[in-house]
Amino acid sequence: MFPECYLSDKSKYHRGIAKVIFSLKEYEEALDYALISAELVLNFPQANFLLEQALEKRGDLENAKTAFERASKLKSIIASNFFKP
Repeated sequence: MFPECYLSDKSKYHRGIAKVIFSLKEYEEALDYALISAELVLNFPQANFLLEQALEKRGDLENAKTAFERASKLKSIIASNFFKP
């Protein structure tokens, strides 16, 4: 099994590749990388936001909504834990 920091770096790498490919309007390939990123670290909101965008471009609005809701929830959880007194 890989250490958590390795998975986090690998997830960030896949998200970065997905972001570049998405900007080139290669949405199907970007979707593959965004999905891998989100699967590697389930609590990575940025990966889920990118996954939502790629799914939306694909026309899969139901799963895009799910990814967006997951990303929003994760982001609020992380923010609330970060700003705890």
